[in-house]
Amino acid sequence: MPASQRCRINSLQMGFALDFYRHDQTGKASVTRIKQTWEVSLQPGSLIHEGTIMKTNVGSIDRIVRIVAGAALIAASLLDLIGPWGWIGVIPLATGIFRFCPVYLPFGFNTCSVKK
Repeated sequence: MPASQRCRINSLQMGFALDFYRHDQTGKASVTRIKQTWEVSLQPGSLIHEGTIMKTNVGSIDRIVRIVAGAALIAASLLDLIGPWGWIGVIPLATGIFRFCPVYLPFGFNTCSVKK
């Protein structure tokens, strides 16, 4: 494998920040910021090659539950039933769509069926 296609890392840091703008009846604006970062420790010298770090670790049932729950939280937030915290549904929605959950990595969880 060419050296340009590989790199050695010991940890991976990921995160996101979301800003929600809201106006009350008087026109006064308020901002709510949700910021989340986390670090995933990998085995020393782990090799990342062409996206192999993101191997699928979310199975079919887990995926369906994540997509439905994420979409429901976002819909409830859009309908102003639960406020801006419903946007946290973006996380289960994204992990369901991509079939990858970074929180599963350090614990070695995998809900995919075993291939025979």
